[in-house]
Amino acid sequence: MGTNDFEILVVHKSGPVQSMTIRNWWIKFIFIVIFLLAAVLAAGSYVFYRQYLMVEEMLEDNKQISIRVERLEGLMWDQETRDVLLSQQQALANQTQASEITHPLIPEENTEVKPEEPTSSPLLSIRNMEQYVQQGDMRISFDVVNEQDNEPAVGYIAVVAHGSREGNPWIEVWPPMRLNASGRPEQYRRGTPFSVQRFRTINARLPVANKVFERIELLLYSRQGELILVNSYPVLQSDSTTQ
Repeated sequence: MGTNDFEILVVHKSGPVQSMTIRNWWIKFIFIVIFLLAAVLAAGSYVFYRQYLMVEEMLEDNKQISIRVERLEGLMWDQETRDVLLSQQQALANQTQASEITHPLIPEENTEVKPEEPTSSPLLSIRNMEQYVQQGDMRISFDVVNEQDNEPAVGYIAVVAHGSREGNPWIEVWPPMRLNASGRPEQYRRGTPFSVQRFRTINARLPVANKVFERIELLLYSRQGELILVNSYPVLQSDSTTQ
């Protein structure tokens, strides 16, 4: 047995004593293997940690970019809203020429036949529609109900009120936006966004002033811009109505 070898004696209650000798190089080999395994684990942990930090940094950068994009979109939409409201004010300022006034949100007469629009959808429905006048505003409340069981419904909502003002045709839109020749939003993303798991109550408000509304349309768009539901309701001239 070498000087640095280990000898193990196995003693039984009966029988001869047995000895086992572990060579020094075996011990060194085992220690080297353990050291290499520990080094590999340490290196793997470090690499994993660095990757984790990189992913966290990328997510934070994406979050900041998303916030900046949303801010830019918000500024753009605010500017468009101001333009629409300014157009309304200019139209009101020219009331003395009533025969020549055209509301800025009323589209030009369109002689084309509009495609048939969906009045029902397997994805969404509108329930508990209420309308009433309060403090000079037409207030509209309704529930958007998700008819799907597995996933939330997302999209955009617009409310279009048809009527007249001092004998002239008038259209009021919530949120304020421009309409195309078919009387539909030019940019559906100007509508109010929604995400519905079961149902969500939407509250809209339209200024009445000296306007008379006759019909209200509720427009629901998908996130991709598809018009998936159009519900039309007459405006009943009473303090509060539920449909």
